[in-house]
Amino acid sequence: MDKLKGALVSVIIPVYKVEEYIYGCIESVSKQTYKNIEIILVDDGSSDKSGMICDQFAQKDKRIQVIHKTNGGVSEARNFGIEKAKGDYITFVDSDDQIHPEMINYLVTGLEKFNVDISICGYRKVSEPVKEFEKLKVSNDWKVETGKSVCERMYKEDSSLVVVYKKMYKKDLWEELRFPVGKIHEDEFITYRLFMNSKKISYAEDKLYYYLKREGSIMNRRYSAKRFDCLEAIDEQIKYFKKNKFEILEKEALKHKFYFCIKGLEEVQKNQKDLKRKLKGEYKRTLNQIKDSKLFSREELIWYDEPKNNKLLNILYWKFKK
Repeated sequence: MDKLKGALVSVIIPVYKVEEYIYGCIESVSKQTYKNIEIILVDDGSSDKSGMICDQFAQKDKRIQVIHKTNGGVSEARNFGIEKAKGDYITFVDSDDQIHPEMINYLVTGLEKFNVDISICGYRKVSEPVKEFEKLKVSNDWKVETGKSVCERMYKEDSSLVVVYKKMYKKDLWEELRFPVGKIHEDEFITYRLFMNSKKISYAEDKLYYYLKREGSIMNRRYSAKRFDCLEAIDEQIKYFKKNKFEILEKEALKHKFYFCIKGLEEVQKNQKDLKRKLKGEYKRTLNQIKDSKLFSREELIWYDEPKNNKLLNILYWKFKK
């Protein structure tokens, strides 16, 4: 670490067919008030002008390096970036998103001030790229908890904690962890491990990451078999917590899986009969996992076994029965 310049931060951006958005993304990163950064753009086989735009930025800014590779998905692209990263800290930005000019400085402060392994800020959803960032009056209302406590909060209070962006990580957290190649819901496979491997985590609600909600993104597409990757990831969470005797977290992961099945049954369309049949099978298997875990009271088991008794799940229950 250069004491004069501060810690080097590696900003990893996987890029794939986002020529309409990549300029705003890279520009928001390059204009950070925290200057000691390296920007790693991983062009994942884009067939549009995304790769060319990345190269143009690299010619103007020596902090930017571009990796061109054949398409392998966002997980593989992020893994390439991690391998190339030279920073003391790592952060991720999606190529259609943007970050406030103060975000990296804010997250570095959150790491170093409290000597934690991960710092987290808030995010805001936008429907179109931001042209000019407002001057924010940040609260700097930092809270510090154990990694286990934040993991529990992810299940109980704030599901957005699962995403890998809007966070700053000490690089050594990634020594033995990589994203699962070929999967969607890739964050579900890895974030809980990052939390559990962290002694302390700091977080604040100031919204410095700008998430672009657009129709073409993976999670806004029609329900597909790939969505079952999330069930696989949650099963891994359940096994991990059970093996390490974290009963509260095992129970929360089981509940998480149950609701994912319910949500899937709501989203799957009538003509997707094979998917619906498979979801029903996972729903029943999850109920058996809940019963076999011995972590739920008799009253809870009745509720999960007969969700029609809960008004909020009544409509979904009868859809499932059909």
